[in-house]
Amino acid sequence: MVDIGICRRYPLLFWIGALIIFLQAYRVPVIPMLPGLDESFPYILNLGASTGARFGTDIIYTYGPLGFLLAIEDVGSNFTVGYVFWTIVYSAFAAAMSYFVVSRTQAWSAILGLALGAVVSGYIDIERLPSCFVMLLLFLGYEEPRFRTPIIACCGLIAAVGLLMKVTIGVSCLGAIIASTLVPFTSIRQISRRAAVAIISTAVSFCVAWIILSGSVEGISSYFYNSLQLSAGYTASMSASRANERLSLSLFLSAMALLAIFAGLLPRWRNLHALATIIPLVAIAWKHGVVRYDAHVFALVIILAFSTFCVSILHLSKSPASASNTINGWFTLAFYRPTIGILGATAITLLAATALDNANLKFTPRIAGGLEPLAHLRHYSQYRLYLRQVSDSQLAGSRLEADTLNRIGKKTVDAYSYELSLVAANPQLNWRLKPVFQHFNAFTEHLDSLNADFLRGPNAPSFLIMHHPRDSIAGVDDRHQLFDDPIAFLQVMRHYRTVFVENDPSKLQVGLLERLSDAERGFSEPTPFKSELARWNKTIYLPPTPTSAILRVKVDLTKSLSSKLKEALFRLSPIHLVYILSDGTEQRYRLMPPHLMTGVWIAPLFENYSTLYKFLGGLDWEGPKVVAIRFESENLSDYNEPFSVSWEKIDCDEGTPCQPASSRFVSTFADGRKGVPSLIRTTITAEIPTPAHTIRAIDVRLSTYGQINKGLLTLSVLDDNGNVLGKSRLNAALVRDNNYAMFTFEPIIQISGGKTLLQLSYEPVGQGLIAAWKSSETAQDLDFRAYGD
Repeated sequence: MVDIGICRRYPLLFWIGALIIFLQAYRVPVIPMLPGLDESFPYILNLGASTGARFGTDIIYTYGPLGFLLAIEDVGSNFTVGYVFWTIVYSAFAAAMSYFVVSRTQAWSAILGLALGAVVSGYIDIERLPSCFVMLLLFLGYEEPRFRTPIIACCGLIAAVGLLMKVTIGVSCLGAIIASTLVPFTSIRQISRRAAVAIISTAVSFCVAWIILSGSVEGISSYFYNSLQLSAGYTASMSASRANERLSLSLFLSAMALLAIFAGLLPRWRNLHALATIIPLVAIAWKHGVVRYDAHVFALVIILAFSTFCVSILHLSKSPASASNTINGWFTLAFYRPTIGILGATAITLLAATALDNANLKFTPRIAGGLEPLAHLRHYSQYRLYLRQVSDSQLAGSRLEADTLNRIGKKTVDAYSYELSLVAANPQLNWRLKPVFQHFNAFTEHLDSLNADFLRGPNAPSFLIMHHPRDSIAGVDDRHQLFDDPIAFLQVMRHYRTVFVENDPSKLQVGLLERLSDAERGFSEPTPFKSELARWNKTIYLPPTPTSAILRVKVDLTKSLSSKLKEALFRLSPIHLVYILSDGTEQRYRLMPPHLMTGVWIAPLFENYSTLYKFLGGLDWEGPKVVAIRFESENLSDYNEPFSVSWEKIDCDEGTPCQPASSRFVSTFADGRKGVPSLIRTTITAEIPTPAHTIRAIDVRLSTYGQINKGLLTLSVLDDNGNVLGKSRLNAALVRDNNYAMFTFEPIIQISGGKTLLQLSYEPVGQGLIAAWKSSETAQDLDFRAYGD
C-alpha cells in the first residue's frame, strides 16, 4: 500500500500544485450571442434552460438541460450559474489532480509530475474535462482500494452531469466507469457490486437532476433515443473537411505508443485497468473527431495526452510490486528504468506536435489562462455589460425590418434556417421553434418526421422565416436545402405560402412564409409509379411525367458486412446526386443516405431561393429542366449494386405551377470556364449560340465589387439586322455580387430565325461600378443563361 498520508506530510506541495493546476486549467465558456451555423445554436440551449423547455420533446438535440454550460450566454441566470458551476468543478479537478500526483510520488518526482500535470491541464477543453476528471478519479480509486466504491459513486455523479450536458459526454464517462469496474476480474461478486454502484449512482443522479430541471421524468426516453438518432446521422451526413487528414496517422501512432507504455511499464492488473478505463474514452473521441478530419480531432489529442500523464504518474509511483501485481514480462527492464516512460511520453508529445504541424493549426494553451475568467469575475457587472454590447453589435445584421416585424405581429413564427441568430436578435417575436430546430440536423427519417408532424399539427407556427444570403440554395456541407428535411418540406409546401421576400443586398435577406388559414394547398401524397435498377456513376434518365407533377426518387441501398464494420469504426464515403440539365450543365449536391432511402426531390430543380419562393407563392418561374440524374460515390464498395430506384410523383392541382414556365436552353459557360469580370464602360455585345423560338428571360452573371450600386442596367435582344426584339431593365441596387441577375421580357420575345444578339449597358448614378463576366477581358461574349422554348 502507498502511504496516503503524504499529502499531510507535504501540505504546501499539495496546495501549491492544486493552485497552479487550477490557474492553468480554469476556464468558463462564456460567449456573446453570435450569428452563424455553429455560433447561433447555443442561444437556443440557453433560452431553453432559462425558460424551462422540455429537452427531448420541445428541443431535440444531443445537448440536454445543462447543455448551456458548454456555451454560456447571458440569458436569465445562466451567466451566474455557469460561473459557479465551473469554478466548483475546476477546483475539485485541480485538487484531485494534485492529490493524485503527490500521493503517488515523492520529492522531485512529485514536482516533475505536478509540472507535467499543469502543462497537460492547459490543453483540456470544457467538453473533455468530465472525461478526464472521471479517468483521473478511476485511476485514483484503483490505487486506493479503501475509497474505490465512493469514488466510483462520485464518477457516476459526474457521468450523470455529463449526460445532462451532452449525451456523448455522459456515455464516454459511463463507458469508462463500467470498464474500470471489471478490473481486477478475480471476483464476480466484487465486479457486480462495483458495476451496480456505478449504474445506480448515475441513474439516480440523472433522474433526480432531470426532475429538478424539467419538473417530471417526461422526455428522458425520447432524449436518449433522439440523441442516438442524431449521433448516428452525424457520421453519414457530415462532409470530411480533409483539412487535418494527415492527423489520422499521427494519432494512430500516438495511440500505439501509449499502448506500448501501458503494456510495458505497469504491473499486469494496473495495466489492464488503465487500458479498460481509457479505451472507451479514446473510441468515442476517435469517432467524434477523426470522422471529419476537422478541429474535433483534437479531442483525441487531449484524451491521449491526459492518458499519458496519468500512466506516467503511475509509472513514477513508489508502489512496490506484489504477488497480485505481477510485472508484465514483455518489458521487465523498462519497469525499472523510468527513462523509458519519459521517452514514451516524449514520443507521444512529438507525434501530437507533428499532427498539429500537419494540420497547420495553433493549439498552444496560455500560461495561467485561469486568470482571465477570474479577472472577469472580479469585474462581474462590467463584463456582463461588455458581453451584451458585443452581442448587440454582432446581432445587428440579423434584426428584421420594421415592416416584417409588423407583418408578423404577435403571431407565432419559426426560423426555417440554420441561422438562429434571428431568434436572439428579434426577442419581441413570439417564437415557436420546430423540435429539430436546425432542420439540417434532421438526419434520419424519424427526426425528419418529428419536424413534419410539428408543421402539420395544431401548434404549427403562423409564419416561417427563410434566410437566403446571396440567394444560394446550397446548404450545409454542399447539400441542397430540399435534401435537409425532405419529409418536413412536403408539409411546408402544403401549408405555407410566400408573402414577402427581401432581396435588397443592403438589408437582411429573408423570405416570409405564412400559414394558410384555409385547407392545405393542392398536392397529392407521393405515389410510386416506376421502378428500375441502377448503378453508381451511371446516367439515369427521368421517366416521362406530366407537367402538373413533382418528381421524387427513392433508392434502396444495402450495405455489406464490411461496410457496416467500416461505418461503425470510421465512416462511409459521401454520396452525391448529379442533376443533368437541358442546357448541358450539371449540378452536384451531397445526399444523406437515410433520406435517399425515404425519398428526395428531383424535379423541378430550384437553383436558388428566388425560384423556390415563387413556387411556394404559386407563381410562374423560369428554371432548368432536369433530363437525367446520376448517383456518385467515392467508394463503390460501400453499398451493394445494382440498387433499386423507385420513382414517385406528386400531382398538383390545376392552377398550381409545378414545373418552370420555360426551361433554360443555353448556358454559355457550360464548359466550366470561370471567366473574369469586365467593367461595363460601354455596351457589351454577345451572341446567343443556340437558336430558340421564344425567349422569356435571361440570367447574366454580374459583379458589383462588393458595393451597392445605383442606376439602371439594360439588356436588349437584337436580330442580325440590329432590330430590337425586346428590352428589359433592372435596378442595379438589386444585383448581388458575382451572382446571376435575371432580366425578364414582357411580352415574350419571338425569334424568327437567324443570328440573335445581346447588348448589355449600364447607366450609373454616382460612383456605380458593375462588371459583367466574360471569358476574357477582350472577348465578345457574356456568362449568361437563356430561358424559353
